[in-house]
Amino acid sequence: MEPVIIHTENKEQLSLFKQLAKVLNVKIETSKKSFKSPYNPDYVNMIKQSRIQIRKGQYSDIEPADVWITK
Repeated sequence: MEPVIIHTENKEQLSLFKQLAKVLNVKIETSKKSFKSPYNPDYVNMIKQSRIQIRKGQYSDIEPADVWITK
């Protein structure tokens, strides 16, 4: 079917989900690694840098009329 990601907050919650999976005969995988973003790391870094530039005022305003090409 499809994977489901559940972020537990403590060991008790993790244990309960493992027990539920066992009762339902559902395969469960756990990992101590932090959640991996589905986004390309270069893209994420570009967005972070853009936010920093905006906070510093390093951006240009563009009028919508200047974006669209009219004939």
